[in-house]
Amino acid sequence: MSDIKAIFTSSDDASKKWSSDELLQYIKHTLPPEKRVLLEQQMLEDPFLNDAIEGMQQYKTEQIMQQAVFTINTNIKDRLDEKKRLQKKRSFKDLPWIALTILVVIGLCVAGFFIIQQYLKYMHKP
Repeated sequence: MSDIKAIFTSSDDASKKWSSDELLQYIKHTLPPEKRVLLEQQMLEDPFLNDAIEGMQQYKTEQIMQQAVFTINTNIKDRLDEKKRLQKKRSFKDLPWIALTILVVIGLCVAGFFIIQQYLKYMHKP
């Protein structure tokens, strides 16, 4: 959320980063013609950018759109924080049970070894 103005970036160095202000200007038909052509070319190449602009056009006012973006960003942050918290909690919670299981299996192997040794000694006695 640090660079909220540049919401669309591409892995291509040649592609332009479009700010939310520029996208709003495009929707309001106030973007300069040369930038408008460049944006429309990128929309043809990038279906995500095209879908995003179509989604932005569905909002009645800019304020409603900004509220929706804020809500989405908040929900994403909350979900990621919850997922990290659960992963951290789960990793420490399961550790003692894993160690106990390993110790029990090793103990059973050692006990089985001694039982088999005693049985073999008993069977070889005349």
